Amino acid sequence: MKKILQTIESALNDESPLPFWLDWTLGGLARAYQAAVDLRVWGFQRRLLTARKLPCLVISIGNLTAGGTGKTPMTQYVAELCRRLAYRTVVISRGYKGTAEGQGGGIVSDGRGLRMTAAQAGDEPFLLAGRLPDVPVLVGRDRFAAGLRAIREFQPDVIILDDGFQHLALQRDLDLVLLDYWRPLGNGRLLPRGPLREPLTALARAQGIIFTRWDQTAGPVSPLLAEALQDKPVFFAAHQPHVAAVVPARGPKSAAAPDRPHLAALGNRRVHLFSGIARNADFQRAAAEQGAEIKGHHCFSDHHRYSPADLQQIQSAAHAHKAELILTTEKDFSRLGHENPFALELWVLGVSMDFGRAAESFERFIQSKLSSDIHFQKVQIP
Repeated sequence: MKKILQTIESALNDESPLPFWLDWTLGGLARAYQAAVDLRVWGFQRRLLTARKLPCLVISIGNLTAGGTGKTPMTQYVAELCRRLAYRTVVISRGYKGTAEGQGGGIVSDGRGLRMTAAQAGDEPFLLAGRLPDVPVLVGRDRFAAGLRAIREFQPDVIILDDGFQHLALQRDLDLVLLDYWRPLGNGRLLPRGPLREPLTALARAQGIIFTRWDQTAGPVSPLLAEALQDKPVFFAAHQPHVAAVVPARGPKSAAAPDRPHLAALGNRRVHLFSGIARNADFQRAAAEQGAEIKGHHCFSDHHRYSPADLQQIQSAAHAHKAELILTTEKDFSRLGHENPFALELWVLGVSMDFGRAAESFERFIQSKLSSDIHFQKVQIP
């Protein structure tokens, strides 16, 4: 079974062949999935299903594919931009795989301090709460209910939905969709045969497109995508890695630690990696591009919860390979409770969004949406 799952995972973002029986099975499931998606969208379009409205501006940060486009750093970027423009801002996430998701949601951070652990909040909301110390972060499967709670407690001007493009039950004033520039549609197939949550035609609902992981070597957008985007505003953003933390051996993040070094300090260092994200290979590539001498890499599935046995295996491998330090991602570090369980220094690699010369243009675009003369139908807030 493990081998089958690995085969499926490797085929999601490319055209790797699958055994006929597996291709046929996954293809049939994908067709059934698309039929369900199309029926649901049709229901909302015909108003057979109700999309509710909150009495404030709502911006959604979403994508077409399952993970890996940079929604979390983009949510942070847009939240910081809204705050800089003097709008009271709240972030709402589903809280995927956090215990609070199945318990009606709750407040991860009130903008002054954390109220939940990573296990309660889920990886991304907990990470966002740490990155946005002055912005309340809430979780809840029902985003409308979470939004009403945010309005009661924090009176926001703007609510930002992390991963909200498919959450059609809540109306949005601005839908931003992220596409990985190098793999915008993966293998072009829907789940579970490919990474697509929705077909390309779903981009018609978006009001803005952001290509992420862009760099100077990028060529023109494919004709297929160009036709789908038509006259929509399109922006390009690079993923900028940085050292988010350096934590002493067996220590918490709050312990006295060296100042965060420049990323170049990884050059020629012997490092052991571990990660449980959507695209582990991208993390390894980022470390290698900084000149790190990678001695090993423990790869886990996205949102993996680390057991004592996992941590021991990582420690043992790092020791056996004579690594100088252990390197992981911010998302994985949040699952460790911001502590270093290893007998080696733990370095944490973060990612931020960089629009480069287009930053002012993107800010004007967001400002124009925030300052639009939109009159809301007030709802009764219990």
